[in-house]
Amino acid sequence: MFKKFHLLRKLKKSEFLQLVLPTVSPLVSLGAISIGTGFLMTLLTVRMEMMGASTFEIALLSTTYYGGFVLGSFRSEPFLVRVGHIRAYAVFGAITAIVAMLHGLFLNPWSWIVLRFIGGYCLAGLYIVIESWLLIKSAPSTRGRILSFYMISLYASQSLGQLFLRLSDMETLMPFCIITIFCSLSIIPLSMTKVKSPIFEKTSLLTIGTMFKISPSSVLGSLVSGMILGSLYGLFPSFLHDVGSNVDQIAILMSIVIFGGMLLQYPIGLMSDLFEKRSVMTVICILLSLSCILIMASAYTHQLFFTFSTFLFGGFAFVLYPLSITFACDTVKPDDIVATTGTLFLAYGIGATVGPFLYGVGARLAPYFPEALVRFMSPIGLFVYIGLLSAALGIFIFWRRAMLPAVSADDQANFVAMPRSTPVVSEFDPRIEEGLEKE
Repeated sequence: MFKKFHLLRKLKKSEFLQLVLPTVSPLVSLGAISIGTGFLMTLLTVRMEMMGASTFEIALLSTTYYGGFVLGSFRSEPFLVRVGHIRAYAVFGAITAIVAMLHGLFLNPWSWIVLRFIGGYCLAGLYIVIESWLLIKSAPSTRGRILSFYMISLYASQSLGQLFLRLSDMETLMPFCIITIFCSLSIIPLSMTKVKSPIFEKTSLLTIGTMFKISPSSVLGSLVSGMILGSLYGLFPSFLHDVGSNVDQIAILMSIVIFGGMLLQYPIGLMSDLFEKRSVMTVICILLSLSCILIMASAYTHQLFFTFSTFLFGGFAFVLYPLSITFACDTVKPDDIVATTGTLFLAYGIGATVGPFLYGVGARLAPYFPEALVRFMSPIGLFVYIGLLSAALGIFIFWRRAMLPAVSADDQANFVAMPRSTPVVSEFDPRIEEGLEKE
């Protein structure tokens, strides 16, 4: 009996090592690059506030970053195929490190806008290398667990990166040096690993128009999710600065928002597996709007309640995109899941590019609005904007839910917490393998 138990324990340990060891290098690289780039995103917004940049310029910084990221997600694969993913990662990582340092050497908002586009493009290339590497090193039966490791590494590192705001003087070159160090460190683990280069299978995307005919709620959910999170990453530090938060508080609150996004994925995902997904999405939109109201109400009054409200906001905001994908998977064949998720990522990317820009344009036109409205919207306008977006999405999904019959619980696809990185990560979706097994 003892021998059987010992043998079983040994087998489980062997399986665990086979699962974890091949993923260590890419996940360590992912962690390092996510710490650096997560720190950079918040740092630039805070520095632009210190430099007296306008809300429009800060919003444009986020817009160009996501524009570069979306372009890189769909255009960097040919380079990977040509040079191999180790060299590709080294090239993209080196450029990302150089671009990070250039931000510190050229303290000009318009220079930063150009650099952010380049940085977004290269970061997409880095994510594609890591995701394809993990994909090759995982079997279909282990991809769900690999995706969990990926998400924990991504969100935990982004959350940790925010805390570096507290460790360096914002008005010196030091923060940019720290970011450059992390971007450079990310190159080492993958460069020291020998692995066969991946073979990319080109996946044709559905057009957004075609996807909208199949599942308008999923397309709009992805689009609005992008608008909300693009605005959150780019403009939330600016909002915190405007309501009187110091650098330490900005670092902690940004970290809490991302941590909330990671922590609430699974409870909400479980809820979406038990109830009809459009109903869950409607409730999440309502709760997201309410969390915006709570943030606006507590920003100047109660720090602890404000912190809790930002945690809830992060949890509700980050879950909209995976819920949209999961609902779309209810309406397509397993063979079409990769194409579907790629199309929804494109919708998300368009939203993340357009969302901050629209808010920035609104801020630019503020002098033409009634003075009373401008006083009311400043500085809480960001959460008025996000609250209205989420409320409009909730109303649309509720209307669609009332017009069309619900998908039965037996026919619903299980919730999978999908990161918003690149279309390659959709290959990890365990629902693809489940569909093949059913066939």
